[in-house]
Amino acid sequence: MQTPAEKYLIKKVVELLKQSDKKNSPTKILNVGAGKSIVIEKSIHNGFGNDFVCDRVDVIDCQASHPVIEKCFTASVESMPEIKSNDYQIGFANYVFEHISDLNRAASEVARVIKPSGFFITSLPNPSAPEFILS
Repeated sequence: MQTPAEKYLIKKVVELLKQSDKKNSPTKILNVGAGKSIVIEKSIHNGFGNDFVCDRVDVIDCQASHPVIEKCFTASVESMPEIKSNDYQIGFANYVFEHISDLNRAASEVARVIKPSGFFITSLPNPSAPEFILS
């Protein structure tokens, strides 16, 4: 089951993809903290289609198979040396930044890999939300 935050994150990514200037190549997006799940990529694909590629990064192996998934990197958001600077138009992280010990370093890395005209969307858990209270 998707949380309201995850649904909203997907909605915003799809909106940004629809506004993006594709030029001659698909829009590149980065899934930070991807894990093994492809739920978000599938949902974005369902809302937008195939005209984007998604690279993934996580501290664990985040290899996954889906037509829009390209590269998978094993790295912390605080240090992503294999990822090129200014390479992504859109980046997102779902329930990741609450686990980061050095937020300034993570923010610097995100700013480095996202294009100057790009966007980064993150969702964080709300400890007072019903799904957290019940769990």
